Amino acid sequence: MRYKNYDIKIEQDECPDSPRNWDNLGTIFAPRNHIGEVETLPDGAIMLHLYVYSHGGETIRTSPFSCSWDSGQIGYVFCTKEDVRKEFGEDDPETIEKAKKIMENEIKTLASWMEGDVWGYVIEKDGDLKDSCWGYYGQEGCLHDAKQMVDFYVEEEEKIAALCVGYC
Repeated sequence: MRYKNYDIKIEQDECPDSPRNWDNLGTIFAPRNHIGEVETLPDGAIMLHLYVYSHGGETIRTSPFSCSWDSGQIGYVFCTKEDVRKEFGEDDPETIEKAKKIMENEIKTLASWMEGDVWGYVIEKDGDLKDSCWGYYGQEGCLHDAKQMVDFYVEEEEKIAALCVGYC
């Protein structure tokens, strides 16, 4: 797309990092699936159900899919009360709900990775590479950030042009 005399290309990230390599609050228990990270659930774990849809590819989420033939529950994503205390300083009902929301978002990010929904942008001006950035899980922020970078470049160009008045 053309934006303020710059060309922005949004492209699929061909080598995205698995979000499970990051520092996650939740741990995946899925004993009969390749995404499982542990083989047992600790007592008293704070858990969300984990469902997979597998039909030519796989995706995952914390709520059931409508297709009962190609989907089903495969396990849980969980954390312990000790994990919650480390993260938030306490394990009251409010922080436990925050922990559940974090785990749900971790699974959404994992689903984006599994689905190939990871992107990057390339910014060019007059055929010259100006900038690129990769690793956007979901396209929402990718184009937004690319436009912000172009806005920055345009602002810098305007500052330089203003300084050059009478001198360049």
